[in-house]
Amino acid sequence: MFVRADRLLAGPPPTWMSQHAISFHWDGFEPHFFTFDLERAELGELDLGHIDLMVSKERGCVGRWDERYEPCPHHAVLNGAFDQCPKCAEVWIPHQECIFEPRCEGELCEAQFCKKMHLVYAAFYGDLVKIGMTGGNRWRQRAIEQGADAIAPLVECANRKRARDMENFVSKGLELTQRVGGKQIVKQLTKNPSQVHLKQRYSRLVDELKMILARSRPDQLVLEDRIEFLSDYPKNREVGETPIIVRTEGRHLGRMLMIKGKFVFFEDEVDSQLKMLELPDVVSRYIEPRGRKP
Repeated sequence: MFVRADRLLAGPPPTWMSQHAISFHWDGFEPHFFTFDLERAELGELDLGHIDLMVSKERGCVGRWDERYEPCPHHAVLNGAFDQCPKCAEVWIPHQECIFEPRCEGELCEAQFCKKMHLVYAAFYGDLVKIGMTGGNRWRQRAIEQGADAIAPLVECANRKRARDMENFVSKGLELTQRVGGKQIVKQLTKNPSQVHLKQRYSRLVDELKMILARSRPDQLVLEDRIEFLSDYPKNREVGETPIIVRTEGRHLGRMLMIKGKFVFFEDEVDSQLKMLELPDVVSRYIEPRGRKP
């Protein structure tokens, strides 16, 4: 595969940063943040209970997982939306752009990622509803990754391309967004919607979707009575005030109050303000977990 020059500009990490942030993921409601120690050449896990780290501006390919973890052999510098360079991503998808906009139904590259069944879903954040799509067995996990209060699968699709088309159709038909940013999440944090409210919103959404599909896609069925409520995110304290969204690069120090979806909320030890850091944006950057080397 062709690899753009700007992806392969070999450059060392900042000399005083000891670790490379390579993965943030959820296992049920348990968040895990993995790093690669650049000096010991070994994997480790970051303690998210107390935030104390320095984060670089520079980003580097996180490498690949093929039975075992392998750091990027190209030392690729990243400047785009992905955490891997195209060469390292080949293990699971030949064309990274297909993650967002699938080119085919899997017949061009035979990637199983694109060929498997997908679901279009509605995720609920307070009063906000987002339409998305994901692999058929990942819908609940996807909602946890996004920090939703509830999720409901809506339509089953044969593959990723058809799901992307259906996602666009449902989003346009229901006039609901496909993207939820940090500032939008902040506005919904203190609303704590009841399950009764969410279920009523879901029922209205399903009824409207049925009518839309009946008019233009009568063969497409709507999945019903599938809403699941999500409330077990780790927290040390309720977040009842609006946090400050901090820039990823720089020093972060404080006690974790809650982790929800992509964000960790912490009370800054310097100015006592409530702050919010996007953890997936730390991935691919170089970090010093204690803010400095010992």
